[in-house]
Amino acid sequence: MFSGKELLLSGNARIEGNETITGDIDVGGNLQTRNNISLLNKAGNGWLSFATRDVSGSEAKFRLSNIADLAMEGVAPFLTIFPYTNGGIIFNTPSGPDGQHAHQITRSANDGVLSIAREVNGERSLMMAFAPNVNDILFNSDIYFSQKNLFDVCLSGLVEYNDISHVSYAMGTINTDNCPGVDLNAPGSNDFTLTGGTINQRIFVRNGTALVQHVDGCRIEPGEFRDFIKTGTGWTASGAAISGKSINVSSGTGNISVSNVSTVHINYSPTSTYTLTNGYVGQRVTVVVLGSAQHWIEGAAKGHKIVAGEFRDFIYTTAGWVASAADY
Repeated sequence: MFSGKELLLSGNARIEGNETITGDIDVGGNLQTRNNISLLNKAGNGWLSFATRDVSGSEAKFRLSNIADLAMEGVAPFLTIFPYTNGGIIFNTPSGPDGQHAHQITRSANDGVLSIAREVNGERSLMMAFAPNVNDILFNSDIYFSQKNLFDVCLSGLVEYNDISHVSYAMGTINTDNCPGVDLNAPGSNDFTLTGGTINQRIFVRNGTALVQHVDGCRIEPGEFRDFIKTGTGWTASGAAISGKSINVSSGTGNISVSNVSTVHINYSPTSTYTLTNGYVGQRVTVVVLGSAQHWIEGAAKGHKIVAGEFRDFIYTTAGWVASAADY
């Protein structure tokens, strides 16, 4: 026993057995350990694993446990890692001096959901969540799609996106609920109708076939796609004018339904008068007169004549159908 004395050992020293040191240890060289590092428990009557030596792989590693949190610092603490309440883990980016909000990335041990949230004045709100077993992503915030650092498209509010729909059947409807896009691989040339969806939802429809396809009356060439947005009156396609499907009229005076139609071919004699029906505000329709007779299309205020071999463009307004050019 050395009390109040200094023990100086020069050279290598080997101590066998357990040692208890009360006070600090100052090591001027490297600290080399051949096994584990343990931590005294809170009661002071047992040891907890802290750094466990693992030699199961190609080289020895430490496995850390019983860690409350990790604070990584730059100019200011920018990342802390600590346990989630139900056994998961939180990666937290605290608020910065410029007033930015804290963000958290958590993975729940109960259901495996990975979520990204932000915290403002102690209130935590979900921004994005990834489901563990299916290809679902839940967006609960504004979503920006950018190109060259410019915000091109912003989707606000709650938008839940599931898988892209692959359509391999002919004709019929396509449900757009929770759908970011549609890939058409149906046999033949078809006319599809979009159903479902929420206001301001945007989707794309790609034609993966070798034939022309129509969606809500909008023509999509092989290998191309069109963007659609859900409005109060239904789905509206991208493009200045809708180049949709054509119909042929071979009967006399009466109504012509232009639902999902952009071009009407009239091939009938003698002269007749027709009324375009089932249109929507903003819809454009081209009426072509074939054969030898002229025909009339009822407009918002008067009839519009189309002579044989010519055509006129019509747009549907709140007042009714308006024709291009002056009357003959």
